[in-house]
Amino acid sequence: MAHEVVLEILDSFYETESDPDYHNLKNFTLVSRSWSTYSQRLLFRKVKLVTRSELKSFKHALSQRGYKGPFLRESVESLSVFVDGDRRNPFAISKEDFAELLNLLPNLTTLELRMNDITEFDDQELEDLRTGAAHPRTLTVTMNRPSKALPQLLGVWEDVTKLNVNGVASLGSLEGGTILHSPAASSISVLHWNVSAGFNGVSDPESKPEADILSWLLSSSTSTMKELHVKTLNESIAQPIGQCTKLEQVHAGSCSSPNTLDALPLSVTSLSLPCNSRVKDFSSILSRHPNMLHITWRSW
Repeated sequence: MAHEVVLEILDSFYETESDPDYHNLKNFTLVSRSWSTYSQRLLFRKVKLVTRSELKSFKHALSQRGYKGPFLRESVESLSVFVDGDRRNPFAISKEDFAELLNLLPNLTTLELRMNDITEFDDQELEDLRTGAAHPRTLTVTMNRPSKALPQLLGVWEDVTKLNVNGVASLGSLEGGTILHSPAASSISVLHWNVSAGFNGVSDPESKPEADILSWLLSSSTSTMKELHVKTLNESIAQPIGQCTKLEQVHAGSCSSPNTLDALPLSVTSLSLPCNSRVKDFSSILSRHPNMLHITWRSW
């Protein structure tokens, strides 16, 4: 069978509408050497690690002798990993494990990092990440507590172009301003901000952040930001949004005031808002933004 036909068959089991058909891909590794090589590349393209035992097995595969180890390391393009800040948990992947792992993945482009009880990375961990082999372009970060980890990671990976931020708590403060001056976020073109509390300038009663990280992200990406997704458009982020001169698409879960839309840059061509927002007069939006092509008023 022609090599191109084999690749087409195997790709059809990977590029499915839902998750890849890993069961059949594993079976294909037993057909022949050529099928095995390409099947393994597909099996290792997207990796998800939650426990330390999974990490151990994965690293064992990457450390195989001969061509197999380097071949599998180069196959990994997407990684989802759960990292725990509790050093007392022997079953969890630690920050040190995470930094060591990323040094093994030279072709990693997409990283989904779910952090539990991590407030920050220490200097050695940041240096290991900075000098490591992995430099993701798409980064998804999920936090469950106030943390400095996000601006720290952006200071390490300056080439991130798509950033997704999720969380259920305030992101905390940037004490001393040292993180604010890192060269982070300068390449971000797409930002999804999905933090459910303590964001967009709304501080937790127990903690008053010294700086608004979302505003900082926007201010650091004024020449690159093209697409923005936020839960709320309000006055606290109006000014930095107005400075994003390349911004084209804005998607918001709500809008606190129609005046907030006045700050949108003239480059915006697409605006999406829910029907329960306070914006009713779309003609005024069109008059102020002559380049606007689409306004979506969602009913859900």
